[in-house]
Amino acid sequence: MKKLPALPRILLVPLSIAAAFCSLVSPGIAQEEEVSTPNIVVIVADDISHKYLGTYGGPTPTPHLDLLAEEGTRFDSAYAVTPLCNPSRYTLLAGQYPGRNRNLAEQTPEDEAYHMMQSTKWRRDDPSIARVMKEAGYFTGFVGKWHSEFDIVVETLGQTRKHDPNTKEGSKAIADIQKIWQEAIAEESGFDRVLAVQMGNAHVWTGEKQVHNPEYQTWGALEFLEEAADKEQPFFMHLANSIPHYPNNIESLEADARYTGEGKWEKTTTELAGHPPRKTVFHRLEQAGLNTEGSVGSYNAGAIVMDDQLAILQDTLEEMGVAENTVIIWLGDHNVFGKGSPYAPGLQVPLIVSWPEGLPVGLAIETPVSLVDLFRTCAALADAPLPENEVIDGVNLLPLIEGETDSHPPVYSEYGWSRGIIDGHFHYVAFRPPTRFIDMMIRGEVDYAIDDPAPRREYQNNFANMNMQFKPGSLDADQLYDLRIDPFERTNLAHRPAYEDKVREMKSQLSSITDTLVRPFPVFEVHPFLETEAYRELIVNRRMEQDAKTHHPAGYDAERIFNMNLLDPLNP
Repeated sequence: MKKLPALPRILLVPLSIAAAFCSLVSPGIAQEEEVSTPNIVVIVADDISHKYLGTYGGPTPTPHLDLLAEEGTRFDSAYAVTPLCNPSRYTLLAGQYPGRNRNLAEQTPEDEAYHMMQSTKWRRDDPSIARVMKEAGYFTGFVGKWHSEFDIVVETLGQTRKHDPNTKEGSKAIADIQKIWQEAIAEESGFDRVLAVQMGNAHVWTGEKQVHNPEYQTWGALEFLEEAADKEQPFFMHLANSIPHYPNNIESLEADARYTGEGKWEKTTTELAGHPPRKTVFHRLEQAGLNTEGSVGSYNAGAIVMDDQLAILQDTLEEMGVAENTVIIWLGDHNVFGKGSPYAPGLQVPLIVSWPEGLPVGLAIETPVSLVDLFRTCAALADAPLPENEVIDGVNLLPLIEGETDSHPPVYSEYGWSRGIIDGHFHYVAFRPPTRFIDMMIRGEVDYAIDDPAPRREYQNNFANMNMQFKPGSLDADQLYDLRIDPFERTNLAHRPAYEDKVREMKSQLSSITDTLVRPFPVFEVHPFLETEAYRELIVNRRMEQDAKTHHPAGYDAERIFNMNLLDPLNP
């Protein structure tokens, strides 16, 4: 682990010169005085690369997020367990690898590896960060995007679009659905208050199209904080944004801000939540020389709005008199391009942890860490016991932040029929489709490599199809990448003799985790067919089929452009 005190940034921290000096020379000095139990605010961005924040070297104007990192700890190698919304959010709320989800065991044959997609249906008996924090005496709140199903919610999904929010009756019907969702989440997960809910990707309905209303989620957070101010107890808030995920953030900013998840309001949520006028986002994009159209422009617009949101919440915490003793954890649920793949570019996320009263400032930690660590970290901050008779994965990150250790266990990931492990700068990926699907390829029932169990998708995952253009090793049974020299993972080293020992070592690390999950995964057993020329031909056939569909023009490196936040030549 490298701890990199950001010297220029520390000078910006609003502390006395003496306190800043103590934090720089020895962060532990500032921690000698006993601090009270902190409030905790977790803020989640939906689909974002670290390069959309200035503190990570991106061009986006995000001054408040940058300062949050300067006043806390920035993790430079943080990874989601699964690069999809549903399982990543399950990890945050349940503190488990998605592969422990009980629903997977019910839908997967006992002798097969489960296929990890949007597969983690929430159950009341799942471990819950809300219940852990409540038992520790916290007032708890959930705001925003909930991407885990329960039966009562499934019955109402899609109902919103049957009502016209432009009528009083339609708005009331939409508001009634919102109440159903809020009550269901509170009952199933254990949160005291649930506000401004968005179920999965069911965005705000205008009567004609779906759009984002990020200020509505900020409004929900402010409503929770107003209630928390009247409580004589610490609070825990999980704010799950729906941005900068689709629909396009720029187009959403052009919509009427009166449309909410509760119908059409008389006042705009921009006014109610205190956000700057939406048109200022476009001005800031232009001033920074960034795209104002297309996907890259959309992600940048979303990052700017979330920076505004952070400023509003920090101002509110200041007014409440609790800013110094509030931990803010700001993160992304997964990356932008590479989402829906087992590769590091889709897994890597921004992660910032700040607690002015209780943690060091100005640190940048390169040690790879996982989002699954945040459950244990929040419990440790609250001095809360973990659930009994439940496996809680990950580790507490506080010793890493406080300099008591510089190590972290290998970081585990899973997607589809792939499982991976990141140890230092090496990333090993194992792809193991079940035997019955391999038999389909052997019998010639398909003329391409299979990576999905769903016949309706023709046994091909759409995310994998988009990523194949940039991943020559995609669908190889064994893959090894050196992230230090190949961050986009385009050179598979697994079969080179010089890396034989490294592959064996990382297989053992991976197996020690997969052996504990709900279904078997044959890390050390590779079906002979996956190492034949016949299988290689099926991979080539699928690659050629995707090239013919042209997801991206030849020579257009979408992965690099989107994830590195470069100017998009297709949307100047």
